[in-house]
Amino acid sequence: MKQARETASDAEGRNAMFEIKGKFNTAICFAKVVEEEVIEQVRRMCDYGFVDSH
Repeated sequence: MKQARETASDAEGRNAMFEIKGKFNTAICFAKVVEEEVIEQVRRMCDYGFVDSH
């Protein structure tokens, strides 16, 4: 069974965002529930040089 992460909510009940940081870029996730495998896939994409935002 895949592990999923439920993101925290702020004081007004809205979903809080979190950042997924890689070597070259950072992704911002607004999803309410995210599987750990997906977080790792996004992190790997942010590690590739072609996504460098600079």
